[in-house]
Amino acid sequence: MEPRSEASTGHALTQLIRLLLTLAAGVFRVPCVRLRTESLVWETEACTSLQLDTAALDAQVRARHAPLVLEDVTESSSRAPLRFYAGVPVETIGVLSLADVRPRRFGPEQRLQLEALAELAGHAWQQELERQRQARFKRLLQQKAAILEKIAQGQSLQTVLEEIVCWIEAESTSGALASILLLRGDRVYHGAAPSLPEAYRKAVDGQRIGPAAGSCGTAAYHRTTVIVEDIATDPRWAPYRDFALAHGLRACWSTPILASDGTVLGTFALYYREPRPPDERDRELVALATHLTAVALERSRQQELLQARERQLRAVLEQAGDAILLLDETQRIVLFNQAAERLFACRANEVLCQPVTQLLPGLSELPASTETPVQVDAVRCDGTRFTAELSATVITQEASTGTLLIVRDLTERLRYEAELIRAREEAEAMSRLKSTLLTNLSHELRTPLTTVIGFADLIREEAAPGSSFHEFAQLIADGGRRLLRTLEEVLDLAQLEAQTLRARRQLLRLPAHLKPLISVYRARAEQKGLKLRVQQAPIVEVWADPDLLERVVEHLLDNAVKFTERGEVTVRFRQVAEQVEIIVEDTGIGIPKEALPHVFDEFWQASSGISRTHEGLGLGLAVARRFVEIMGGGIAAESTPGKGSRFTIWLPAASVAVDASE
Repeated sequence: MEPRSEASTGHALTQLIRLLLTLAAGVFRVPCVRLRTESLVWETEACTSLQLDTAALDAQVRARHAPLVLEDVTESSSRAPLRFYAGVPVETIGVLSLADVRPRRFGPEQRLQLEALAELAGHAWQQELERQRQARFKRLLQQKAAILEKIAQGQSLQTVLEEIVCWIEAESTSGALASILLLRGDRVYHGAAPSLPEAYRKAVDGQRIGPAAGSCGTAAYHRTTVIVEDIATDPRWAPYRDFALAHGLRACWSTPILASDGTVLGTFALYYREPRPPDERDRELVALATHLTAVALERSRQQELLQARERQLRAVLEQAGDAILLLDETQRIVLFNQAAERLFACRANEVLCQPVTQLLPGLSELPASTETPVQVDAVRCDGTRFTAELSATVITQEASTGTLLIVRDLTERLRYEAELIRAREEAEAMSRLKSTLLTNLSHELRTPLTTVIGFADLIREEAAPGSSFHEFAQLIADGGRRLLRTLEEVLDLAQLEAQTLRARRQLLRLPAHLKPLISVYRARAEQKGLKLRVQQAPIVEVWADPDLLERVVEHLLDNAVKFTERGEVTVRFRQVAEQVEIIVEDTGIGIPKEALPHVFDEFWQASSGISRTHEGLGLGLAVARRFVEIMGGGIAAESTPGKGSRFTIWLPAASVAVDASE
């Protein structure tokens, strides 16, 4: 009365069915009682000894899902010696039938009794299936936990993948062969497939993914499950069909392994040796295996990233120019980089796990963390002492607290700072000496020059026009003024470089303030046959230093008259928004385009060397620009060679609040 099948059933279910069959044989007084399911058959011994074959009739009952009673079966070669048959469906799992070699009466009451026994058998069967499901579920959970524990313990990826594959193959009831492929770039590589032929594994290793690259390559390419029920006919297997069939592989379905961010990590596949689709049990197994494989691959990828970052961090620490020490909670050294070895003159293995106070004796008196670097006394391993700069940062982790120290040797820096202080003091002394020299030069040179120019003008006025005395006196006066102007430019530049010149701003009314200066240059212009015109808007007021403003405008007017041979010089005053513009424009020789960017450079002239056509050091415009900037304004130049130049000064208008003492 044991089940005729290779599949195993629970002992309790077998005992119960055996009891049901014995009970039915006694109640209905028939020799043959049989319970047939899709894969199992239980029957009394008489069924075999009497050769009562009910397979065809059982199939009818199962197909119609309705009782079938034949009280007198017509003899036929296929059913002999069967003469009586009564069968009822057992839920959806099988058929409970009675059989005898002689006809029998089988009334409604007996039919109800048989259906009650079938219901009892169905209930027992469902209980057994539930027990098997629970046992399988428990077994899967235990195996899943075991694999997750191996992943957490850091076992090798290859070991974990092979564990997953062997587990799935053992749980599958369809004889499936499992395979894991890993995706790198656009190719898949062997991960684990112990049951597949070695030659096939090598052939698949390194294949490119694509829309028709077998089950695995296609699943990775489309990021979705690919089911191939028959490799012999599916077009996606065309490139690999012959090789797969040669190794007895007839069906394959594959699902992509996805990381938490959606990245495809690889594929998990099940192969079968006959054409078929995956059953529900295999689908559940693959879903579980795919998840575990994704966890293992992500963990492996994270470990690789952490290891790479650790190597990078260690390389940074070792290449750092500063000494870096890491202390544990007890202030013992747990990290000592190469710069620290050089600074303290000892190897890391000599100081690791030693108290840091032997190198930094004053550390215990400092706060645990320093917002700014502090100076401390340090001791090298050979006993020599030096001054160091120390930065301390507390590093708090879940289970412990450490301190990161960055130590720099201040010996050279302190020496350099002392040298800088000494150099600064010497520079300040030289600056004071230079200021004194400039003051003395200004007095000692201006006084005799003024005397020379004054007496030369007096001689020129007394001498007859056209005489030699008149000409010589004019040359002396002109040379003296030229020398005086050059001296003033050099002294101005020296004051600007020494930053001793300050603007004393006042509220000036234009052009009234510049009228005397303009009158002087109008006379000079007329001597050359030029006109000097002033275009005046309504009175404008400007914040400026009166002396510096006159000096700037004087430079511009002097250049305009000097470099203009015919035509005119025009001076304009106007207010634009919060600025006052002073424009000096001439019709002179102009400035070459390539020279225009350099007009405000020091010691620059459009013509230079022995061929230069005009006198001067080239400081006038450079000093003028610096004067304007000191007054809080700006200056710009425009020019067209052969047509003239225009210089524009911008200064704050009276409506703008400024610091007059600046």
